[in-house]
Amino acid sequence: MQRTFVAFEPSEQVKEHICQLTNEIQLKYPQIKHRTKKENLHFTFRFIGDTKDEDLSKISSYLEEFATKLHPFSINNGQIEWYPFNHSPLLCLLYTFHYPNLITQYQQFGDFLRGLNYQIDNRRLNFHLTLARLKGIEIEPQNEAYQSHLTMINEIKLDKLVYYKSVLLRTGAVYQKIKEINLKEE
Repeated sequence: MQRTFVAFEPSEQVKEHICQLTNEIQLKYPQIKHRTKKENLHFTFRFIGDTKDEDLSKISSYLEEFATKLHPFSINNGQIEWYPFNHSPLLCLLYTFHYPNLITQYQQFGDFLRGLNYQIDNRRLNFHLTLARLKGIEIEPQNEAYQSHLTMINEIKLDKLVYYKSVLLRTGAVYQKIKEINLKEE
């Protein structure tokens, strides 16, 4: 079994801007210790969890077909949000999007995974990128304080779908790409 998930990966330039934003936040809140590493920045589409080895190729094949039904799209109006998540709250960038086909594909992908006997949550699709885990602290950052950085990443074009496996180490998670698929322009 391997822990897997599917995500949209932002460009290197966007990741750099996000790291600059995180640096500014950490200057104001030095108690933040668990930042997301630049190479791990992504917008989760579906978390699958423990995945049987024999299903990796089935899911990869589904994603190849799935990607033919999508085109690059943009997310916008990023806001910094504190997001309660189990016992380890997250500091996130939360974006809005207007792509109805993506919601349909999200639901169909969930149905496909349920057909393989995976327990998939029924949460609505949102686009968030985790900046840091807030273990033992609560902060409410003000978007106005970071407006110059948010402006640089206000609209993000997503054109790459990645199927990852997550390896948990004592130093944090390491994400390894199983399959990377570029979305095709219309």
